[in-house]
Amino acid sequence: AKVTSTLALIVPTTVNKPAPTLRMFRYRLNDPLARGNVKLTDFGIARATTNKPNANSGALTGKYGYMSPEQVVNAPDLDARSDLFAVGIVLAEALMGRRLFVAPSELDVLLMVRDVRLDRLLRHGADIEPGLSEILHRALRQDLATRIQTAREFRELLADWLFSRRLRVTPGDLADIVAAVLKP
Repeated sequence: AKVTSTLALIVPTTVNKPAPTLRMFRYRLNDPLARGNVKLTDFGIARATTNKPNANSGALTGKYGYMSPEQVVNAPDLDARSDLFAVGIVLAEALMGRRLFVAPSELDVLLMVRDVRLDRLLRHGADIEPGLSEILHRALRQDLATRIQTAREFRELLADWLFSRRLRVTPGDLADIVAAVLKP
């Protein structure tokens, strides 16, 4: 299996082609301080603390395909679990090699996110190993109480899955993989 990374989470994938999400990291490769670590630095907006749109306007802020269901319905108290849903989306896209929420209109995308319609994941992610798929589906749960609760929990679930598969990937391994994928 080819090894791919996203969001500094090391994720082996059975997809035998580079994940399109790796292109996000192109500008970090030449950073001497990165030392092989890959980080996602812009993830959209889960909760703005400054320059908030008028709360009465009903305006949504962020990329619709990376929102959480609670963002779509403009829930008042967003927290880190909204970001973890978005991490789940990026992880799904890395594993499938394609977008998770795609529709003819923005409204249709919003409805897919609101209802957590994972048809594309079921269709294009059928080869994702069961343990990893279970983690992914926990990250993408609509119900906040049953969704992965913290980034630490997400990281530990992935680390335990990697350990159970006898997989170990170092930052140097990751740097080599990303450099090979992005090689001109």
